[in-house]
Amino acid sequence: EIVKTIKLEVPINVSQTRLLRVSADGTHCVLAAGNGRNYLYIINIEKETQYKLQSKFLSSMYGPCFINGETNLVSVGSEQGKFEIWDIQRRKSFKTIRTGISPALASSTSVHNILAIGSQDKRLRLYDVR
Repeated sequence: EIVKTIKLEVPINVSQTRLLRVSADGTHCVLAAGNGRNYLYIINIEKETQYKLQSKFLSSMYGPCFINGETNLVSVGSEQGKFEIWDIQRRKSFKTIRTGISPALASSTSVHNILAIGSQDKRLRLYDVR
């Protein structure tokens, strides 16, 4: 059963399934734009609103992750091996992590201020995001 439908600013196709994440409390969703697009959308599920955040550091955005599952911080990665941490309440990027590997991202998750990044080189890297 569908409990809510929200019209998005951009479409999601089959190749973009790793670009969408929901916060642990179910109130927010983040949609990274993907290849060649340096922006992401934050969607407030309760209010049915969305806004666009544009990066000055990343040329593509993949693997969005709510830091610790909460709704105030989001990380996104790029094909260039960089990650950017966003404060979505202030709508501002405040930290960039350079992994030094490319392509870096296969998946990411976070708990206890640790960002775990799985990569195509068969390594799991853990970063303290505080």
